[in-house]
Amino acid sequence: MAIATPPAAAESVPIGVRLTADVEYRPNRPSPYRARVRWWDPETKSRRSVSEAKDTEDEAQE
Repeated sequence: MAIATPPAAAESVPIGVRLTADVEYRPNRPSPYRARVRWWDPETKSRRSVSEAKDTEDEAQE
């Protein structure tokens, strides 16, 4: 059983901020499902995001 390692950028998500998550289907790509999480960084006052491409919608939903 493999353990998924989160991207390094995910470690910088501040505790207590509200996250918005979505999955986007992008046809004609090797991994057509993009899973994305976005939030407002209270320190920089900017919108930040982390995304990852997956082969199936189920993988992207995880």
